[in-house]
Amino acid sequence: MATQAAEVVDPFDVSRAELYRDDTWHQPFRTLRAEAPVHRVEHSDYGPFWSVSTYKGIVEVESLPDLYSSEAGGITIADFVEGRDVRMPMFIARDRPIHTAQRRTVAPAFTPSEMTRMSGDIRRRTAEVLDALPWNERFDWVDTVSVELVLQLQLHRLLPRLRLLLLLLLKWLLQKTKWI
Repeated sequence: MATQAAEVVDPFDVSRAELYRDDTWHQPFRTLRAEAPVHRVEHSDYGPFWSVSTYKGIVEVESLPDLYSSEAGGITIADFVEGRDVRMPMFIARDRPIHTAQRRTVAPAFTPSEMTRMSGDIRRRTAEVLDALPWNERFDWVDTVSVELVLQLQLHRLLPRLRLLLLLLLKWLLQKTKWI
């Protein structure tokens, strides 16, 4: 009778969900940085991928966009299911010149002084979202936390501008319709 070979787990495969579920991810990353700072995982639940786990390696990859492309293979290891998922361009996953132009647009909103100014609001909103999470039941982290926080923080920044725009629009409409 044939026996099935036990699946060999790459000790450097940091995509394994149980590492995060069990909060045991620190040691694999420590070992990865010490022993294999640039490592290709051939077999994972997400297919093959490269890990670059040291500051020096990441700086090198970031400084050579013509050699290392964010767009070609993507920056995540999640599966993309054709027909179900929608590819949405994110500037972080784009190569220059698009990435450079988009980064210049958003950079002023994330200067150290701006981040300091926003830190209290970010902490408050994050605490509210996290405190509202359900206990002992599954939920979608992306929808419940990630999207919610991004929307709250972005809308908070846009509302004063939108309010002014709506007031100007309303005034213009009232003048055009001779209501005022």
